[in-house]
Amino acid sequence: MGKAAVTSIASMMATDSFATAVADKIVRAAVDAVLTHSAQRPLAVVAAGSFGRDEATVLLHDGRARVLGDAEFYVIFPSETKARPFRALADVVVEKIERELAKAGIDCPISLGIHPANLLRHMAPHIMAYELRTTGKVVWGDPGTLELTPPFAPRDIPKWDAWRSVANRMIEQLACADALVTREKGALRELLYRTIKLQLELATMVLHFLGAYSPTYRGRADALEHLKEEGSSRGQLPWLPNLAARVNDCTAFKLQPSPSSPYWGVFADLSAFEDQVRFVQEECLEVIPLVRAAWLWGAERLLKRSVAGTEAPLDLALELARTQDWHWRVRGWLRWVLTERPWLRPNLCGRLLRLTRHGSPRFLAYAVAGALYFTWADCLLGDTKAADEVARRAARYLPFAADAKEGSAWLEACHRVVAGWERCLKPNWA
Repeated sequence: MGKAAVTSIASMMATDSFATAVADKIVRAAVDAVLTHSAQRPLAVVAAGSFGRDEATVLLHDGRARVLGDAEFYVIFPSETKARPFRALADVVVEKIERELAKAGIDCPISLGIHPANLLRHMAPHIMAYELRTTGKVVWGDPGTLELTPPFAPRDIPKWDAWRSVANRMIEQLACADALVTREKGALRELLYRTIKLQLELATMVLHFLGAYSPTYRGRADALEHLKEEGSSRGQLPWLPNLAARVNDCTAFKLQPSPSSPYWGVFADLSAFEDQVRFVQEECLEVIPLVRAAWLWGAERLLKRSVAGTEAPLDLALELARTQDWHWRVRGWLRWVLTERPWLRPNLCGRLLRLTRHGSPRFLAYAVAGALYFTWADCLLGDTKAADEVARRAARYLPFAADAKEGSAWLEACHRVVAGWERCLKPNWA
């Protein structure tokens, strides 16, 4: 691509109007599809996540607009009875929206959540609910819909909720861990994007633990910068300046991608492919120890004891899993039984009896994911033996059955964690 073309792309992407126009078209397509296919009139259609905050990342490449991440919408109905018929059509509607956008030159994954209004009324204090209420945007319907959510404050949100959000991002990154082996361009970009999202989620956890949480990317970057400058009054965190600098870079790219960003060469595909592979691997190797430092610091606060840097992440996460309230454990295992149907697989019944004393399926999956994530650097640097040994021990705590396979124990354990999380944990809160 010539210099003039690069300059043209850079100038278009640097304007707010480009991203706004693309976002507006996505919102209109989603609303039109919902109203066309729903026999029952919804109470509201709500843009959530980065689209609700006007913080979506839109790139222009080869004449097409590409949204990083997805566009998340909630369709709220007056009752469960009215929501149920449309929920059965959700996958068809999502495909239609994505197809119509693709015809218009916009590549954007769509996420539709279909819920009754009572779900909003009974939302417990957690980060997703707080961000939905404070930054969600009603793009069609009753403008007061989000006010149905209880008006709790950040201080009411349990600390473990921020911890689980980081764990979810770690699993999402592990899902792309083999991109550096397969060397497929799309997977490589996705791995880098998930690395960015993990750092932004790390900022959420750190700020929430310190009582300085903000629901927007820019607010979190500014809050971290303030904490870094504040320094000793909050206690010395030697990794905080690095986190603040990296989150600032991630935020700048998320809100207004430009050639000045270190991530530009990969997402705009303007650098040599080998340089892209090298950059993504170096990013992962730099982020892993940062995540580990903040993760251990968070574990100290959740466990209410000092944590030595030499303690195995698996043992720490299992200790944390055992502290979870009993009713969350019960809910988690009931959901696991409904999804995994252990009576059809005798090996799962035995696993159930052995693992219930350690914690819920969700927190056991997080424990295994942590052990795998923090040995990922060994794999990237060629020490697969050490990573495989950790993976074999950790996999014994996975509540998901799998057939034995040849090959990397570490990579196979990653696949099991990701598959079980996608199937059993991601769709629900238990």
